[in-house]
Amino acid sequence: MSFLSRYPLWQFPFFETPAKMPRSQRGDAFEAIMAARAERIAVLRAAVPGLAGAVDALLDPAADPVPALHQLEQWWNRRLAKVNLVIDADKSSLWRGLLALVLFRKEAMMRHEAHRRSDWYRSEDRAVAGLRSLIGDLAVLFGEALVCRREDFVWAIDDDPEDARMGLPQAGRVVVMKARKGKVPPISFDFYWSLLKSYEKLFGVRWKTVAFQGVWNSDFAGWDLVNAANGWCDVPPPGEIKGARPV
Repeated sequence: MSFLSRYPLWQFPFFETPAKMPRSQRGDAFEAIMAARAERIAVLRAAVPGLAGAVDALLDPAADPVPALHQLEQWWNRRLAKVNLVIDADKSSLWRGLLALVLFRKEAMMRHEAHRRSDWYRSEDRAVAGLRSLIGDLAVLFGEALVCRREDFVWAIDDDPEDARMGLPQAGRVVVMKARKGKVPPISFDFYWSLLKSYEKLFGVRWKTVAFQGVWNSDFAGWDLVNAANGWCDVPPPGEIKGARPV
């Protein structure tokens, strides 16, 4: 059996359109994730013993997360780059796709690729279920790593009405969030969503991980937590330009 086929499963709430679900169901999902955090991080640590040190470093607020994330990213690329488990269920012809983009641009641009791949959320294939669980565990790890470094970020359900109105992918989902303050919108990180996108990009064009003026750029979702922890997602004070250096 493959690594993914052996990976310990758990019932992470795989919502396709969580913003349309009753608030009580989303609340149940939130409580389930909160209760499972420590257990699932322990599962991840045991399933990939070579990464135990990286997991521990991410959960230590005094530790530099960059070396740990480099190690995780290298493992992710090496382990998963040839394991394409998500089969595209959208078989529309090219002209239909272009027509939809012209006529329904907002919907076409806001809808995530994975949500047209119906078997991702429903597949009973053991390897697909293992990958869903692995992504869920890494999402919990990255969320905990951010929360322990930034007291102003907390686990929450993204119920911001503006996110739902715009059809943003994090709307209604369990995220790590910095709350809205006055006119400043909330800042949220849906690491599960980001990791799913990272997985998809393994089979397309990939960025090399680079840092530019303190901002990490890569297709691997883990770098979002470094940027968030470093304050690069924060709104700068009035008159201050983010990234500007004193003369």
